[in-house]
Order: sequence, then C-alpha cells, then structure tokens
Amino acid sequence: MRFLEKIFGKKIENENRSKPFYQNKNDIERLDWFKRTRPWHQVDERIISAFINKFSNHGDGEGMFEVFVVFSMKHGLVHNYCNLKHSEVIDSPELICSIISQQLYNIGTVSLKELLILIDDLARNKEKFKHHYSIVMDAFETAVILDDKQFSAYANLAIAKMLLNKFDESLQYAMKGLYVIREIKKLNIPFHLSKSDEIKNAKENIEEAEDKLSNLVLDLQNKLRD
Repeated sequence: MRFLEKIFGKKIENENRSKPFYQNKNDIERLDWFKRTRPWHQVDERIISAFINKFSNHGDGEGMFEVFVVFSMKHGLVHNYCNLKHSEVIDSPELICSIISQQLYNIGTVSLKELLILIDDLARNKEKFKHHYSIVMDAFETAVILDDKQFSAYANLAIAKMLLNKFDESLQYAMKGLYVIREIKKLNIPFHLSKSDEIKNAKENIEEAEDKLSNLVLDLQNKLRD
C-alpha cells in the first residue's frame, strides 16, 4: 500500500477529477475543491484559507482567483505552497500571503526582463512577447492581491503597459504604486532596527522607488498631454 502511495499519491476521499475551479460558487465550495483536488490537497488548510480570504475580499478577486490557481499549477508553485506548512510564520495569514506574493513577483520579474529584450525586435518576436506579457500580467496582478504593499509589482505593471504605449493604463499602475509607498511611509516602520541588512536598507530602497515612480508618473502625464 505504501509503495502504491509513493507512485500514485495518497488516496483522496471523493477526489475531484472533473470540476474546474471556476465552477465554485462560494468560499465553502472553493475550500472543498482545494481539499479534493490534486496537487492542492497537500497544501495546509491554513494557507488555503489565507489566500481564499485575500481573493474573496478583493474587487476583482473572483476572476483573478482562477488566474492564480492556473498560474500556480502551470509554474509548479503548488509544491512551494505545500512546504510553507513548515514555516515559522504558518499561523500568520498576512506573512504567508506575502511570501506567496513574492514567489509570483519573482516569476513576473524574469518575464519582464524578457519583454525589455524582445521589444527591440517585436515584429520577429510577437509570439514570445505575447507569452511573457501574459506571465507578467498574471504574476504581478495576483501578487498585489495577496500583498497590497507590493509596490514593485505595480511599478513593473506600469512598465509592461508602457512598452505597448498604453500610457493611460501605465499611469494608473504607477500611481497605485506611489500610493502604496506613501502609505508605507506613514507607518514609520523602524527598518533600521532590523538585524537583516536587506530590511535595514528598506527605507532607502523605498525612497529610491518613490523617486523613480514619481518621475515615471510625470513622464506618462506628459505623454498623455501630447
């Protein structure tokens, strides 16, 4: 029996093999779906409940929730979510969602770098550009739902839209990023007291990001006036 479990995985009672995620009508059905659907059934329920809450309380959450589920499976992230059950922050939904958000952000950043290369010869790279653009949008859009302080994701969404000359949409993302930064600054978090060099330098990094986004906003506003 253990040998079979290693090959096929542990048996799931009333396993879901056919119901797609979008057919779930409410959070109770969604939780049940995760419990009965591979490979999500291996993710700790506290983690599942954390991101169910995030997407359910977001204006665009329902549609983006499906994007998150499909994206996570396509990019092999579910295994990472499973491993979070061993994390020391497992009982903190906000921190768990922040970690998942960062994983999504990292994937989006890789594809954004590809876009910046492909745009130089878009005529020959349309399909590749389309592929990476989809990854960028899905990764960063879901990242900001899971962590609304992810200002770098807003900045990168603004860049992606600007590459397509969608300056109005780019401006909206850039201004959202600026708003998030200014809200963080209001909290007066004592980053300098941290033992981590990365966190200790967070204030300077935030101020640098604010300057860059402010300049981007001005640039976009000028483009829209022309």
